[in-house]
Amino acid sequence: MRQNWRKKAIGSVLAVCGMAVLGLSGCFFGERGEVEVSSGAETAAETSSEQPETTEAETETETSLETAGQPALRDAMVMVGGTLYIWAYDAEFAETPQDYSLTGTVDAETDSRPQEDFEAMGIKEGAEIYTRSEGESNTIFVKQDGVWSAFIPYSDVASAYEYSREPWTFDQTGQQNGFRITFPDGSWRQLEGGDSGISTFTGNGGMVMVIQMSGEEAEEVYPYIDTEEACEELILNTGISSNFEITDFQAGLADSANDPEASYYHIQVRYTDQDAEYGYEERYALYCGGHFWQVQILMKDGEEEGRGIAAEILSSFSVPTCESQ
Repeated sequence: MRQNWRKKAIGSVLAVCGMAVLGLSGCFFGERGEVEVSSGAETAAETSSEQPETTEAETETETSLETAGQPALRDAMVMVGGTLYIWAYDAEFAETPQDYSLTGTVDAETDSRPQEDFEAMGIKEGAEIYTRSEGESNTIFVKQDGVWSAFIPYSDVASAYEYSREPWTFDQTGQQNGFRITFPDGSWRQLEGGDSGISTFTGNGGMVMVIQMSGEEAEEVYPYIDTEEACEELILNTGISSNFEITDFQAGLADSANDPEASYYHIQVRYTDQDAEYGYEERYALYCGGHFWQVQILMKDGEEEGRGIAAEILSSFSVPTCESQ
């Protein structure tokens, strides 16, 4: 069975779905407009020319205060109570907020998405974490270097920030063996850090990772599979839960103008564990021209909407160096 590497043949299976969501990693990314946050910086700059000259001592004092008051990184994340929180805004508190108490401190820093409680990205080890002791609230506070910052559940981040409803395309095709992939809206972004050769993207409702490596490396780490038994073993060993159902599996030759032996496999998985973070996965692997790519799309919504988003994201994935004529 010969398939077009861009999944034109697979498209017939995926056409019943309609939108787009998460997966696995890569490298460069195109420019995106960030949400503009108003501040007094511009006003201060406009009036600076009218200010009297300051002495060297005054300048040093002002600089030290500015350094101490730097806000938390916008991409900062922390795991607390099994929930991933992301920075929302800085707050000017003179003391602990009412009804909040110290829950713990950051005990581990990571360059990628936190996985364990009190593990954080973009927050220093020892930073204090405060949660609401009375009443209910989805907001927690982190105190770092005297600066208070509010964090909200990562699952709420898309609704917390206004983002473009227009699709966003990540394009690194200017690099050798680069790929292109399109996401449904501006809530999606590439996470910084992580392993070389892995590009991770997160957005409203899901995560996508794109793995790239040489074909020789892939033979040992990601061997080609062409049977349902091997497919089940792969998901059992690398999936997010051991409770799953493979809803579709395809494997065969990819239609590449540059490599007549190019091959692929495509897996659709529904996770049945109610405690699993994601309910649906699509995984696509391409072996072409001595190179390997794997796209892993994870969606929280395992029903029709989530599957449709995953299908749309996957159908947008392309590698020009392996494209058919």
